[in-house]
Amino acid sequence: MSTKRSILVLVLLMMMSLLASACSNTPYPTGNRKDGKPALNDSSSTVDDLLAFDGSVFVASTRPLHHLWQAAGWRIAAQPADGGEGSIPVDCTLYPHQGVDDQWIGSCSGRTYIPRAGASHIAVMHTNLAGSTQMVQVAPPPVSNDP
Repeated sequence: MSTKRSILVLVLLMMMSLLASACSNTPYPTGNRKDGKPALNDSSSTVDDLLAFDGSVFVASTRPLHHLWQAAGWRIAAQPADGGEGSIPVDCTLYPHQGVDDQWIGSCSGRTYIPRAGASHIAVMHTNLAGSTQMVQVAPPPVSNDP
């Protein structure tokens, strides 16, 4: 499968998953901090290493660093998900993408945290509380066009 076609399929899967999960809430607490950020147990991470989203997110990543995702409130699944519409639970879990080498996918709703350095590649399809959707490239960091 070509790279362009793979990206198109991934974006379509993200959009379908978000539409199917728009009303779900995350089962995870936001932590015990007054600022609402999770309390990280990983001494190598700080809350500044997290990108926060309010609404629904669909994540696709490669080579995730499990300890960083877990510190951000995500679980890591052993069983793969096929990525079809409605087949990815909205449970803040990263699943191996069935049939796609080294790609992990997951969905979460509510206040969600993504570790900036959590994987080689992290793309987030975010639907905010107002209903608008945007793609956010978390890792590698977007390249600035500023001189």
